[in-house]
Amino acid sequence: MPNSRRFEARARCGIVVPVGPADIPTTPRDDATVPSRVAVTGAGDPPDLGERYRIGERLGEGGMGVVWQAHDRTLDRTVAVKVLHDRYLGADDQARLVAEARSMARLSHPNVVSVYDVAERDGRTFLIMELVRGQPLGAWLKTPRSWRAIVEVFLAVADGLAAAHDAGLIHRDVKPGNLLVGDDGRARIADFGVAHAGQSVPVAGEAPALVTTVTEGVIGTPAYMAPEQLRGEPADAAGDQFGLCASLYEALAGRRPFAGATTTALSDAIERGPAPLADVPVWLDRAVRRGLAADPAARFGSIRELAAALRPPRRRAWLFGGALLALAGSGVAIALAAGRPAATPACPDPALRLRGVWDDAVRARVVARLAEVAPAFGDATGHEVARALDGYAGAWQTMQLETCRATRVRHEQTAETLERRMACLDDRRRALAHLAGVLADADAAVAERAGRAPASLPSIADCGNGAALGAAATPATEAAREDLATALALLATGDYRGALPFAERARAAAVAAGDRGLAATAMVARGRLELGTGDAGTSAATLTEAGALAEAAGIPMLRVDAWLYTANALQRLGRHDEASAQLDLADRALRDSPDDERQILLLSYRGTLLGRRGRYADADVVLRRALELAIKVYGDPSPSVANQLTNLAVVARRLGKLDDALAYARRAVAQQQMLGADHPDLARSRAGLAVVLATLGRDDEAKVELEAALAALRRVKGDDDPSVAATEGDLAALATRQGHLDEALTRFRAALAVVERTAPDAPETWRLRAEIAGTLDAAGRADEAEPLLREVLAARLRLLGPDHADVASSQRELALALQSQGHLDDAAAQARLAQDTYARAFGAEHATVADMLAVRGQLERVRGHLRDALALDREALAMRTRLLPADGADVAASRAHVAEDLLALDRAVEALPLAEAAVASMTTSRSPSLPTATFALARARWRGGGDRAQAVAEARHARDLAATSELGDDATLRAEIDAWLATVGDAAAGQRSR
Repeated sequence: MPNSRRFEARARCGIVVPVGPADIPTTPRDDATVPSRVAVTGAGDPPDLGERYRIGERLGEGGMGVVWQAHDRTLDRTVAVKVLHDRYLGADDQARLVAEARSMARLSHPNVVSVYDVAERDGRTFLIMELVRGQPLGAWLKTPRSWRAIVEVFLAVADGLAAAHDAGLIHRDVKPGNLLVGDDGRARIADFGVAHAGQSVPVAGEAPALVTTVTEGVIGTPAYMAPEQLRGEPADAAGDQFGLCASLYEALAGRRPFAGATTTALSDAIERGPAPLADVPVWLDRAVRRGLAADPAARFGSIRELAAALRPPRRRAWLFGGALLALAGSGVAIALAAGRPAATPACPDPALRLRGVWDDAVRARVVARLAEVAPAFGDATGHEVARALDGYAGAWQTMQLETCRATRVRHEQTAETLERRMACLDDRRRALAHLAGVLADADAAVAERAGRAPASLPSIADCGNGAALGAAATPATEAAREDLATALALLATGDYRGALPFAERARAAAVAAGDRGLAATAMVARGRLELGTGDAGTSAATLTEAGALAEAAGIPMLRVDAWLYTANALQRLGRHDEASAQLDLADRALRDSPDDERQILLLSYRGTLLGRRGRYADADVVLRRALELAIKVYGDPSPSVANQLTNLAVVARRLGKLDDALAYARRAVAQQQMLGADHPDLARSRAGLAVVLATLGRDDEAKVELEAALAALRRVKGDDDPSVAATEGDLAALATRQGHLDEALTRFRAALAVVERTAPDAPETWRLRAEIAGTLDAAGRADEAEPLLREVLAARLRLLGPDHADVASSQRELALALQSQGHLDDAAAQARLAQDTYARAFGAEHATVADMLAVRGQLERVRGHLRDALALDREALAMRTRLLPADGADVAASRAHVAEDLLALDRAVEALPLAEAAVASMTTSRSPSLPTATFALARARWRGGGDRAQAVAEARHARDLAATSELGDDATLRAEIDAWLATVGDAAAGQRSR
């Protein structure tokens, strides 16, 4: 394998398969570029935007300007063109407006009406924007909506505002009139960031309280403005938060939170505070009124904190503990709110049941213990874990109280349902208690996994879902439920083997008691634990049995869990069709009974399966949906979001979308930083970022990331940990890529020495031995590499079986080593074996199969079998074109290979367009193959009857490229080009610089 590909192939580039609820930045949209020819018109006249935009109907007029529908012929999409009113024609106004609109054009978020571009000519400004088919919030609210539906709309808007705040943009005029609900159900915020651009005046027919004003620095709509804005102070994110909560209050109550005919009267009303909201949960009323606090410091710290507090139980405050209802031990019960009576005596304070389970004292012990056993990162991790468990405890209290009231106060639920729901909540309380106990007695290994642990707690929302409820608890099952809680706590912290006896004991006791639902739940836990130990085969069998038992017990959502985790196990076994069938079953069930957390897991597993099958474009779509949903459910940042960002970086890199891959990888690193600067998960994310940087040719930056990761791991784990060895191996692979082969061998051998001490026959140990052999081959020592590669191949066949991808990798490396020694027939045979093994491991239509077709094509060319080479390279090109972007690096390489074959067959005319296309793509990506492809283009042009002077110039350019360290500094290629230039005669003479 060429050095430039070794690093990408061996680094941790596999897709993450989550074991619990998993994890999207929106893919940047193509900016619409407005042509420079823009005719000057009045705001009310149809604009002339040249040939690119065909103007259609007039859509409406608002305080900012007139909006027209248009068709973008270049990008074949319908857009909105906003022509700003004459009052925005001032030079200062124009400068501010254009600057901020261009900033908005760089912001792409599903809940913000996108500004594609801004054009300005002769003082007239045009905004090219996303066209949203839908209705304003006010029109949407004319149909009666539940408080839950209303909150969902505002959560989406909050996500958009948060993204804009991250980009340094403030809206300044958040009000119902700027909130839209699309026909697709998606909420968006419009007119973002442009309200401050000029002196606004009332619009005919618009109510005075809805007029956007700019008077002596006061910018916005007074009825929704924060008091500091009314005073003329600069608008900021806290002001946007106030406007959002004022709009939400109005949507929930049917009236504005504050009334006043003047700004002074409004300010006085705000100081007094709004009346409590009726007919909504206590936690929602409290969150909305906190966002309307007169003092900005008393509001939430950010829009994301507000969103966390607005989320219904189980979702709220995964991250933001400060936005939660008070916990047990704080002296404030969840049933209380300002101006509200306490719960009736029939429903006792649920906080009492969390004393000693999760209260201030337990919280303090957990945080202190994690800081003690992991000094490098434990304090940061401890506080993040505490915030997540705060959210879980708060959601438990809310559900406990609502469950009781449904029967004993509102009389809308039977006593039997109450008993079953309370049994479910008791199980959740047990799980929280056992996890808190494990964390309070954590060692360093538990501390490392603690950040991911809360996501593995069983869902509280299930306790309100009849499809997820089992039988009520009995004395006979009490011990089984305790054992199951212990198993789940150990599962959450990664002690899979330690948890297995508890899960099995819970299953056996549940079977003896005749509780099939509890037995199925324990079996699902056992199957997940078996998968955690690496026993995917046993796991699949256990989970299949658990699913059948869940169906017999009449618990459909537990059946869904079994399908999801069975699919994960089957995927690990390479049984992709069976895994896909299990996911299809889960998908159909979730359409009938939507569940966000299970949907995230479904999308995560579906995306990873598509990636394993080489369907990267499909995986990209699915994983972006998973990430979008994970951000909504768990908040951003969170470990679940980090998982999906890592997955998306892998997929984007394979698709050749390297800018996207880099953005995803950087976001994954940022997510993990919340766990502490030296947390091992952060180090792993930095290693993933290094892979992307190296793929971009930014080797120095990649090395910085890897060295930082290695230093952190050594501080936390010492020198003899496998993760240290793995990162040392990554640095070695990078050194191989850079041609520093002695350094690479030293690093690989140091890594091997570590893993050999603990696991001399493990797959990772053999992987490092294979890397050493590959580096020896790259160093021209193929005679040393071959016997080591054969030893690795034999070990992998013994450990993994004949159909594993690692076996195919060994066969490929052996083929390359044999080729280096001139054993071409043996090399061709090994390459064919590698292709067949990859096809068995991943399917016949997969990128790795296409890679092997390309390897075989080059081998056949060296052997002189030119027609065979052409057939193989064309097959590789066709497969890559089906699987990968047409302008990607792999497709370009295949075009260059086919061009080389055609040149060797004296078919230069056919080779020329392929070589031109290959060079065009490689120039954009700075592919390491660019010098070779450029030389092929020169020869094709010379021999195909093209411009020979241009051919000579291209050959000289290829030689210059071959001399650059970024693209490999290939002395052999330079010599070949010099020889060719010498043969073309006088046409090349005098043009040669060296």
